[in-house]
Amino acid sequence: MNNATNEDYLRDEAQRDLIKPISDKHEFSTGCWIDGHWGHYGVARLVDIAQDLGMEISSLDESAVWAYRNNEERFQDEQTGEYHDASEWLFSQGGLGDEAEEWLNENIAKPGFSFGWSDGEFFLMDNSWWEDGWGE
Repeated sequence: MNNATNEDYLRDEAQRDLIKPISDKHEFSTGCWIDGHWGHYGVARLVDIAQDLGMEISSLDESAVWAYRNNEERFQDEQTGEYHDASEWLFSQGGLGDEAEEWLNENIAKPGFSFGWSDGEFFLMDNSWWEDGWGE
């Protein structure tokens, strides 16, 4: 029995696309990249996808994603001993989730297309779709 979801196929396709340099602006599939079943873990999934496609994140970012996925409210900066809120790190304005979306738009989306959230799902769609009011 095949238990793969559509998102699994999209991930496989994205990984195959990596064979070509991203600088070639290969045409990635439009549509839903992160569906609603990911719930509040969708932003962590977004970071995974951006990393799979070449986005580099810091060790603090890695710690935040790990803490969030493991239901830890806070994580520690090993160098300073300071504690940070994992949810805030991912979800705050300009946080890691926003950075990942911005990176995808700058490095993956071809002209006339963009990534964004709509009704709790993450899409790559042409700009006319967003202008027609589908995006949040």
